[in-house]
Amino acid sequence: MCVHPRTRDEQAQRRIAKQITEVLRRDGFALAEVKVQSGYPIFGVVTTAALGRSPASQDVSAVLASFDEDSVHAAWQKAIARKNIDPEGAITSARTLLETVCKHILDEQGIEYQMTDDLPKLWHKCAESLNLAPSQHTLEPFKQVLGGCASVVQGLGTVRNRIGDAHGQGRSPVRPKPRHAALAVDLAGAMATFLVATYNEKRKV
Repeated sequence: MCVHPRTRDEQAQRRIAKQITEVLRRDGFALAEVKVQSGYPIFGVVTTAALGRSPASQDVSAVLASFDEDSVHAAWQKAIARKNIDPEGAITSARTLLETVCKHILDEQGIEYQMTDDLPKLWHKCAESLNLAPSQHTLEPFKQVLGGCASVVQGLGTVRNRIGDAHGQGRSPVRPKPRHAALAVDLAGAMATFLVATYNEKRKV
């Protein structure tokens, strides 16, 4: 089976990649998106370790897949697949994950946003809709924790702009290492899971 963009659309590529991964996983490998070329995903064989098969990352995967497998979970898989082989791309994917989660939650609640809204703006709107904005709480510990979440989101947006692959760099580019990418991806995964879990709890009420 071929997953080249010239022969398959993106949805078919991902479906086939998932089927192939089920076979490769028996030997500790997976077929994952490793880069984007001319706007199309390019898949490559990676170890399952590179896909973040730790208990924590599996918990994140389970929550995000149950929320939205096609875009949210796919963004998470893309981010963790790139951590060790493409740190710049992983950092960009980490931000994309959070943006996607925020937009999905806002869409499901019928809350409007601008397509030009950056990550901090999307986070702020999403947090307010879920009663997660620091200003919505009076207890200082909660205000500090929720304020810290907003700071993490702001930092992820900044680091992506400066050292991710979304923008060009000058003659002395800053090259992130896998550990930097791992930090960005793990933070994004934790924040995304927190949003989804809070939204799921709100829907039960």
